[in-house]
Amino acid sequence: MKIINTILTTSLLLGLSSTSFAISEKNYITDYQNNVLPFTNSMEKGTLKSNGLNLSYRTFIQQDATSCLVILPGRSEPAVKYGELVYDLVHSSDIGKKLNYFILDHRGQGQSDRMVSPSDLGHVDYFNNYVSDLGSFLKNVVDKASCQKKFLFAHSMGAGISLRYVELNPDYFNGLMISSPMVKIQTKPYAYLVARAIIEGMMLAGQGNKFSVGQAPFNSNDLFTENTFTSSPERFEMTMKLAEIFPDTKVGGASNRWIKEVMNGTYYLRQDYYKITAPMKLYRAGDEQYSEPAEMHRMCQLVADCDELLLPTSKHEVINDRDENRDQVISSMIEFMTGLN
Repeated sequence: MKIINTILTTSLLLGLSSTSFAISEKNYITDYQNNVLPFTNSMEKGTLKSNGLNLSYRTFIQQDATSCLVILPGRSEPAVKYGELVYDLVHSSDIGKKLNYFILDHRGQGQSDRMVSPSDLGHVDYFNNYVSDLGSFLKNVVDKASCQKKFLFAHSMGAGISLRYVELNPDYFNGLMISSPMVKIQTKPYAYLVARAIIEGMMLAGQGNKFSVGQAPFNSNDLFTENTFTSSPERFEMTMKLAEIFPDTKVGGASNRWIKEVMNGTYYLRQDYYKITAPMKLYRAGDEQYSEPAEMHRMCQLVADCDELLLPTSKHEVINDRDENRDQVISSMIEFMTGLN
């Protein structure tokens, strides 16, 4: 049975508590450094060979866990950035204590191998390699753990990759939690077809491995007031600090080749929404400047079982936004997984 339930205001979410989870913005930097960072560093780091590259990943295995949560970051995000989410779930919910956690660093970012120079250029050789990498990760790492149920939390680019995998392997996951999915990228100020023509022109000119128009190297001096991914000053500051703590994870803007491959890959993704049959929670930001809102909503209408939560005041990274938005997402995730476990 199809379920579509678009939540338009923050006050309507399932009896949500007004309190934050394991740590809040009130004493965020100190709590993060004293609690979350040591926890993140305690997660086991592994390496997987896939399609010619060494891919890095993090795991947190619990003795009494019966199910598994696979986490896929967005473009430029390292696995270590999701240590806070794992910390929250483990310390704030019963279901969180029953999960084994697996976070993959996509090829070309995080602590996985890079393919071009400079190393902070956001680049991919083929979109399908992203999908194939995920398959290798699931087969060679996740499937070796105790997983009676398998859940997915994927953000932005990670969501686009995983949704394509799910279309091809619809029975793998028992539940999908999808954040600001990259099902169609925004190309403002250009129309999508104009942007595609520009990228094709750059590729023909031999500029595939160069920063695309409007893209730039990683800048540690970026200002919160100019950022488009979070409305939380505290989490913005910590995101920038993580690049200092883990300097090998720095990624700046995207290459022309990356944009071309994503446009090609997500085209096929958009044709096959109907193949997605696992229950899905879709989390969307009201202030979205990366993924096309209309296409995300369309996806939720076309998949078999989708419940949509719109967070009007959140920017793109809903799980890295202010407490009032982030808490709603985590509360929804806990209820979703508990109901399916």
